[in-house]
Amino acid sequence: MMNEAVIKFSRAIIWSLLIFQLILFIFNIPGLKVSIDEAWIGEQAYAFADHGYVKSEMFDDFLGYDERILIYHKAFIWAGAVSIKLFGHSVYSLRIVSILFGIILAGLLYLFCRKYYNITIFKIALVILLLCPLIFRDSITYRPEIMAASFGFASFFCLYKFLLDENKIFLILSAILAGFSALAHLNGIIFIGAGALLLLFEKKWIWFAVFSVMASAVTSLYLNEAVGNWELFGLQLQQGQSNLSDNFHWYMPVKNLLNEHKRLFRKPEIIGITSLFLLAAWYRFRNFPKERKYLLLYTFSLIILMGMINHNKTTKYAILMFPLFALMISENIFLLINDPPRLKSLTQKLFAVILVFTFAVGLHFSFNSILFGKEDWTERHMTVASHIPHGSTILAPMSFMYDEIYNYNIIGMIPSKHILDHEGKAFTAENVCWFAQQNKCEYMVIDHERRLMLGCVDGDTTCLEHSDYEYLISEFEFDIYKRGHSEKGPDQ
Repeated sequence: MMNEAVIKFSRAIIWSLLIFQLILFIFNIPGLKVSIDEAWIGEQAYAFADHGYVKSEMFDDFLGYDERILIYHKAFIWAGAVSIKLFGHSVYSLRIVSILFGIILAGLLYLFCRKYYNITIFKIALVILLLCPLIFRDSITYRPEIMAASFGFASFFCLYKFLLDENKIFLILSAILAGFSALAHLNGIIFIGAGALLLLFEKKWIWFAVFSVMASAVTSLYLNEAVGNWELFGLQLQQGQSNLSDNFHWYMPVKNLLNEHKRLFRKPEIIGITSLFLLAAWYRFRNFPKERKYLLLYTFSLIILMGMINHNKTTKYAILMFPLFALMISENIFLLINDPPRLKSLTQKLFAVILVFTFAVGLHFSFNSILFGKEDWTERHMTVASHIPHGSTILAPMSFMYDEIYNYNIIGMIPSKHILDHEGKAFTAENVCWFAQQNKCEYMVIDHERRLMLGCVDGDTTCLEHSDYEYLISEFEFDIYKRGHSEKGPDQ
């Protein structure tokens, strides 16, 4: 009787948490500040919608970006361009893509749990994912990780079904979906690698070959625009923002893997979900049924491959693996609810403590995101723009493209940093002003973040008064400068 009461109470708690997190998620959608990545990737989607190919005006005369960009998140940009065609040019038109694929991912988790687990585990998994700050934020911003995770999990779902049912059509679907994950974000190739390793583990040699060839064929679409433009492709690969060339040394996969802890345990926003997954996997490893070991082997393959291929240890790339983490964590929570004596284990006691920590961090981030930094950023940009004649060339934060990209020739402030770095010049206030002058910028707009990067003190409007630029006016967190006509050189 006591156990039944605990189970009934736990189900009520799970339902309450799920509904509460969904409400917080909805409240988090409007007014979220535009990130640099959203502006950079968003401009690419705008260009593809308008021209049928990707280019960037904000990276003026840098590695040919203003003519054509060949290395980008292909499927994600294509989806963004379609959304623009359907809903018009705005940040929300692009964010719809991530929200849609977040819903698709939730639907896939539901179908997987209904078939191989139970609906309670699905609800717990959804709560875990919504409490994860990275998911809470990036599933409503225009970043490709949610799309890549959706295609990747769909690929695993199909491969899992193939291994259990021997239905060949699901192996083919798995390969195609893994290829599309790589097209959404090149990190998605980990799903190709993990799927291939799982087939090798099961000694399905022929199907390993079929899977690998089909997934690689889909991924090869990434090179469709490079044909006939190999020189430009090579230039952007070697020196571009993707930093892919940093991996072109035989020892880099090992070095990268040895540093993977810097991603998985980098911040509280990821430490919780990583620790819970590892503890659940450790506790359950010996008692896993064979089909669950598919999940375990596949997930650890993803972790190892992500570590090997990627020297960039930013936490957001781990989003691709989170749905599988959530499944393992949720199954363990379900077992604890149904069999409380398991808490006698030291591993499970530590799991429970970290679970409370993860919930606390998740709720803190959720409320912090909703309560602070929410503004109508498009309206703020319009207010700033009211002081600048349309058609002007301006140096401004990349987020200013929403929705002023068609009113001005915008050169991005962060792109100016990359270009100055490329030329061996420091990112200083004087050099930025010189850069703006060289690019015939009539106005400069700088926000709080960029002021800090340049070492400017808030309230000091003289910081960017170089190369004949003079302070004009401030609006919200933005300072506006107007240019005269003198010629001055930069700091070397």
